[in-house]
Amino acid sequence: MYMFERATKEKLRFPHNGMISVEALWDVDVTELDSIFKQLNSQLRIAQEESLLDIISSEDELLRVKIEIVKHIVTVKLAEAKDRSFFRRFFRSFRSAWRSHRSKGADR
Repeated sequence: MYMFERATKEKLRFPHNGMISVEALWDVDVTELDSIFKQLNSQLRIAQEESLLDIISSEDELLRVKIEIVKHIVTVKLAEAKDRSFFRRFFRSFRSAWRSHRSKGADR
């Protein structure tokens, strides 16, 4: 949770239709989050290429934090989608079995 605390304290913004907050990232589609991730990763690569020294600037560190936040949100969203899919299949199967059970009882 350290990264979210830091992001809110420093009021980090992410590139998406202008700039958006950390909280707004949760409302962004996974494919759009992937696009944000690619933009941030590209910025980090450029920042690292421009230096002759192995010094990590505060801007580089903030880019890394942003990248980790986007990765975390994508991971959570994908897990939630998988869970929803599992429960939909489970309840469809359960409902089908229940209807079959009830219809067998009505035949008696």
